[in-house]
Amino acid sequence: LYPDNGQTAEQLLATADKAMYSVKTSGRNNLAFA
Repeated sequence: LYPDNGQTAEQLLATADKAMYSVKTSGRNNLAFA
């Protein structure tokens, strides 16, 4: 969450993208906080 995970829109989206792919690889019905 802003500002801990990024100061710009690009940084925030990159962090969210990493969290999304982390959840995708761990299986269904999971949750991740970026």
